[in-house]
Amino acid sequence: MKTTSMTFFNSCLELLTGNTQSWNARVGLISIIEAERIYTSQDGEGIVDGLREDAVRVLEMEAEQEVVSLALDVLAVLARLDYDVIEPVVGRILPRLILVSVAHLFFIFFNPSTFLIS
Repeated sequence: MKTTSMTFFNSCLELLTGNTQSWNARVGLISIIEAERIYTSQDGEGIVDGLREDAVRVLEMEAEQEVVSLALDVLAVLARLDYDVIEPVVGRILPRLILVSVAHLFFIFFNPSTFLIS
């Protein structure tokens, strides 16, 4: 069941582009993988490696702030799933994270949509 779920997850990722909506979908998909405890390193390693690299590229490209925020959310979920997935890119992430953190906090606290109650 886990293998089939990870295969489906991968097929969904292949359909996504790099826009904000697709990053929202990535966060949602990887959050389901986490919540349902579907990930195993044997079945999902290559899949999450690709997702990790996409998220790191967003940080390196200095994309729009909302996409950067979503990419950070993906990386946070990946770290909770299996830190070994994130460990190889910590050296690439940390400098970007330090630079992004101030802008990210500004975006969170001064973006009017963050104060809307759903």
